[in-house]
Amino acid sequence: MRYFHRPEHQRPDMFHGQHGPIEVCFSGEPGPLARALLQADEEVGYSRTDDINGGDLEGCGPSDHMVEKGRRASTATAYLKPRRHLPNLTVWTGVDARQPPHKPRSEGARERG
Repeated sequence: MRYFHRPEHQRPDMFHGQHGPIEVCFSGEPGPLARALLQADEEVGYSRTDDINGGDLEGCGPSDHMVEKGRRASTATAYLKPRRHLPNLTVWTGVDARQPPHKPRSEGARERG
């Protein structure tokens, strides 16, 4: 589970990471529609949990969101965007990841990812 903590930047507790680059925010108090859905879930026998990514993994509850400054956060915004200017970064699009395209390797070059 620690690998799920690494990218998270969220509330400090044992179930969430605090130092990662991806902003994760708790959705807070559910709105009227979400409250009605949660109540309906409880009426048919599902338990209620306040943190679906916390210690009690069974049940229904509000979800967390990856949002930073009002925009959806992702691995691309957290890891790729801040490094896109690096001279040793090449991004290929439209390729099959099982067979990456190769260009002539320079001495000591490595492929990762």
